[in-house]
Amino acid sequence: MRTAGPAQPTEASQPVRVKPPPAAAPTARTCAVIGCKRPHRSQGYCATHYQKRRLMMATGRLHAAWVEDAAPHSIPEVILPRGRRPKADAAPPAP
Repeated sequence: MRTAGPAQPTEASQPVRVKPPPAAAPTARTCAVIGCKRPHRSQGYCATHYQKRRLMMATGRLHAAWVEDAAPHSIPEVILPRGRRPKADAAPPAP
């Protein structure tokens, strides 16, 4: 036989607790170069592309699209030639 225990409060008498929405986690901004998945470090670029931008600025080859504080994935990748530049006074190679 069951004995009557303390009366349980009904759902209507309890305050309704609503869970607060989860706090929005700060999203890490990605690099401005299209296809780069690294987080941005400075001026919208990851460390690698920021150094590349500095190199292009120092040598006078900065691409017009590579601006400061660019939006993520908005800048095309620029592939720089490898090796030294040919000397201006050197004759072009014969075919």
